[in-house]
Amino acid sequence: MKTLKLSQRGPMFKRLEVAVDSDVSVRESSLFRSTEVTFPLDRVARSPVHIRFVAVRWVLAALVFLCLLGASLYAKGMGEGPGELFGSLLLAVVSGACALNAWKLSGNVLVFKDRNSSSILFSIARARPSREAVDEFLKAIAERIEGVRAPPNLSGSELRAWQTNVLAYLLEHNVLLPEEFSTISERLQRQEMQRGAVVSLVPR
Repeated sequence: MKTLKLSQRGPMFKRLEVAVDSDVSVRESSLFRSTEVTFPLDRVARSPVHIRFVAVRWVLAALVFLCLLGASLYAKGMGEGPGELFGSLLLAVVSGACALNAWKLSGNVLVFKDRNSSSILFSIARARPSREAVDEFLKAIAERIEGVRAPPNLSGSELRAWQTNVLAYLLEHNVLLPEEFSTISERLQRQEMQRGAVVSLVPR
């Protein structure tokens, strides 16, 4: 099965990489830290939640210090002395730092949740590297998620037949290699045998 990938770069050397096949692997890295988590694809809710947020406090702080800088320059002018120049530079630096924090802490993201517990699994930026690339990723991952989920309320025999048909379809259309088909089929057979063993131990 061809791995579906999305790579995004963020501020301060941050990088996010999402790889999707039968599992979802999410790797986040920065200059000094790297983390990676993996979970089954069928845990992921099909439609992500779109969230926009702004770090209002940092925006207001940047505006306050910017206004103080403007008032200082208007009242005293530049170059009156080392003290005034240092004060103006300090206000400019603090205002810039607040604006940088506001940019880093604000976001426009798509949050993928666990379809059973609604807990957050991972999130991606809405427009990195572009909105078109993210749209293509969303469409592809939605198709993958639907492809691994069986219709509800199937009996044991119906579920086995559905799984067999899906695997045969994927093999026929070259989505699965023959080796992958054999590996998955054997895994399903082992799971079925384990379930049968458990059922046989239950007293009637």
